[in-house]
Amino acid sequence: MSTSSGAATADTPPSAATIAQADAAAGVTPLEGSASITAAAQGAAREAARTGADEVSVVAVDADGRPNIVAASPSQAVSVALDTAQHLDVVGVEVDSVAHALGTTSTSGSSDPLVPQQWALAAFPFSALWACARGAGVTVAVVDTGVQANHPDLQGRVLPGVAFVNGVTLVGGGATDVDGHGTHVAGIIAAGDNGVGVVGVAPSARILPVRTLDATGSGLSSDIAKGITWAVDHGANVINLSLGSDAESSAVDAAVAYATSHNVDVVAAAGNTGPGAPAEFPAALPAVIAVAALDEDGTVATYSTRGSYVDVAAPGTSILSTYPPSTWARLSGTSMASPHVAGLVALVIGGRGKVAPSSMLSRIKATATDAGPRGADSAYGAGRINPIALFNATP
Repeated sequence: MSTSSGAATADTPPSAATIAQADAAAGVTPLEGSASITAAAQGAAREAARTGADEVSVVAVDADGRPNIVAASPSQAVSVALDTAQHLDVVGVEVDSVAHALGTTSTSGSSDPLVPQQWALAAFPFSALWACARGAGVTVAVVDTGVQANHPDLQGRVLPGVAFVNGVTLVGGGATDVDGHGTHVAGIIAAGDNGVGVVGVAPSARILPVRTLDATGSGLSSDIAKGITWAVDHGANVINLSLGSDAESSAVDAAVAYATSHNVDVVAAAGNTGPGAPAEFPAALPAVIAVAALDEDGTVATYSTRGSYVDVAAPGTSILSTYPPSTWARLSGTSMASPHVAGLVALVIGGRGKVAPSSMLSRIKATATDAGPRGADSAYGAGRINPIALFNATP
């Protein structure tokens, strides 16, 4: 491991070409002409009638690639979409899909120092990087169920954040967890090295909590897209998405493209539906770092979704982390694997400086330790993450 380090650098404003490249990578292509916009709006209205939805979302992007989501009644879908196209690029018209948190099975832990029970820290040398970087100065957005800001293992490093739930915006609402899932994810990333409970991968990173999921762990695609966009606009360097749906959303696609074009790394859970299941979005988007879950023996968990979109694998089963109210618990899922990678990216940014998201993704895959069949495969992706190799591969 190299011991040189550098401060994180400021993000560079994206060029129009960069935005276009990011949009293309995420599958975001503006609809051209009134006929195509009308057809998309009519299709969304028919889907709303089929599902009983009372509104559709017109998804558009501005010249900076920033998503704008305009709600419309099904009967007004065409006129709203055409009006929107007068000043923005419409990329889709859709009925909100529902995404779910991808972590399961909670059991209570002890309030004593619990680091010896964190098998992921023993199996993967995150702590070996702490002499060079701990994530200081790096902000990781957790788009989830909120985060318990006053948890003793997180207190002082959780920002107020925001909540977007069922179309309602509450500034400061991210710092309350309505389920527990988001607090668990945040602890994996940044639980403090403070003599209390567990330690996160990047214990000096800041958490920006963006609540888009409700108390059942479910949330609308439009709210998730708004949450991703808000995180970019409010200083996130990395965004963790421990959530997913088998339905692709134009709104989420546009938000991810906006993030990556603005030099923000996006990490997502690959899914918990096992072999043979449909691809999980947003993990399946090419610009996203898609993370599979490992069991304690280093093999991919049976529940981890397989697919050509899987990039790497990280610890995901029986992961001990922070949990409300002010306790610790074990959860399993690709929801737990994703924040191990988000935290690792925070360490690299803090110690080596920022690189383009496409470069970070390439380096994570290139430095992974091959597992399973030789070469990339649908279970492990490029292999198990290799923290030291990744850190040393980043200039």
